Amino acid sequence: MSTLGLLTYRDCVRQLMDLTENDANENIRRDARRAVLEAIDEFPSAHEWTYYYARGRITTVASYNTGTIAYDHAGGAAERLVTLTDGTWPSWAAYGTILIDSVPYEVATRESSTTLTLSVNSNPGADVAAEETYTIYRDIYPMPIDFISADQLTAFGSSISYPTYVHARDWLGAQRSNQSTGTPYAYTFLKDPNYSGALAVAFVDPPDAVYVYDFVYKRRPRLLVFEEYKEGTVSVTASSATVTGSGTTFTSDMVGSVIRLAGSATANYPEALEWNNSYSVERVITAYTSATSVTVDAEFDSSLSGVKYIISDPVDLERGSMKNAFLRCCEKQASIARHFPIERQAKMEKAYMQALILAREADSRNMAWRVAGPGPMFPDASWHNSLGSDAGT
Repeated sequence: MSTLGLLTYRDCVRQLMDLTENDANENIRRDARRAVLEAIDEFPSAHEWTYYYARGRITTVASYNTGTIAYDHAGGAAERLVTLTDGTWPSWAAYGTILIDSVPYEVATRESSTTLTLSVNSNPGADVAAEETYTIYRDIYPMPIDFISADQLTAFGSSISYPTYVHARDWLGAQRSNQSTGTPYAYTFLKDPNYSGALAVAFVDPPDAVYVYDFVYKRRPRLLVFEEYKEGTVSVTASSATVTGSGTTFTSDMVGSVIRLAGSATANYPEALEWNNSYSVERVITAYTSATSVTVDAEFDSSLSGVKYIISDPVDLERGSMKNAFLRCCEKQASIARHFPIERQAKMEKAYMQALILAREADSRNMAWRVAGPGPMFPDASWHNSLGSDAGT
């Protein structure tokens, strides 16, 4: 059967257990897990890894000002209640900001299609009579949940625009002084007000229409949750991508995890290829059906019945350039967690730095020919031909 050769959470833990030559002590196992998790947090910042680049897109919404409003500060159906007449609050209103008499206020909740509440820290402080005009807009949008940093945001469509990145204080100052919507000319990143632990992009001016912004961003690796799951046994059928369990309790959280199967019903639990009892087949779980059934990313080449298996999360990296350096990072973190002698810690730190140098060199992906001097951003055939037939030699 074919294999993918992925590095898993369990592989890393097993490697760190080898440092102590003891895999029976649960405290050592706990420290090994901690070291891997700390390494997966540290490693992405060690280099601008090509593998951690991803494409992102933010689509804004148009501002809304249909109808009129009244504001009831207290004592009504809800505290700090805004009631809309002759209009319908947009579905995104809970994430918006409303301008009342040229002052911006943060929306707390969208109670219904005609009512919403304002933030306890951002409201007029007194009733506002009916038939007041307003504008509600959304200038803050969540970035991808794995977002770390981004390059230039670029708006595409009928026209191309390149808003400028500014510090969050400049965004806030502009929001306070400018009470109109328009084409965003600047943006910043700040904490997402609606999701803990996430970042958002905030625009100046608040968008007055639908704009589509594309960008390349640096992402965080996939979280490591499942180190080892091996309850019961599994069976698979040739030319099918279904794994059927007996005595298993598969969960939907296992989608994306790696499942490795032993080669026969008498074989022991499958390990990585470099160890004894290496796995016969490796697949990635792509769908959850039930506690006893999951689907994987490719059909099986042959049938297996009642075999042992192990499910573990993949370490989110590219093996060719990043694997060795990541493992050295894990070992460095383990030496700290286990309070190894200073001399041994220093050796592991040095081994990590040496592996990191090689990994950075291996992450140079561009094999195309290059020429000195500036050229067009997107060279076409005529520019290439102008270099002559000897270009790149």
